[in-house]
Amino acid sequence: ALHCETDQVIDFTVVRKGQFQGDLERKGCSELMRILRERYNLNISQFVTDQHTNIAADMKSNYPSIYHGFDIWHMARNLGKAIDKISKMKDCESLGPWKKSIINHFWWSCKNCGENEDVL
Repeated sequence: ALHCETDQVIDFTVVRKGQFQGDLERKGCSELMRILRERYNLNISQFVTDQHTNIAADMKSNYPSIYHGFDIWHMARNLGKAIDKISKMKDCESLGPWKKSIINHFWWSCKNCGENEDVL
């Protein structure tokens, strides 16, 4: 976990196969959230992760007062994967050469939206 005001790493959690049953990313996130709240007594207002659907569901149901955002690096990577997939479809091949420009525009938009999701 990185403190957004000080850029200091507060803590991290390593979850290994066999240590828990089920979704390891979800469990690791849940464990880290518990540590941050109990050990450090932090009042968390924002929590940023990759686009893992189970983590998003946990955040929505267990921490509704905490803003849950998505890491833009993962979003850009997933956008690239989606473009690759779509550009393999019939009549969509022309999208492939635009991949780099689309991803660059996504990065530019993230940088210039003033952290306003509606503008993005």
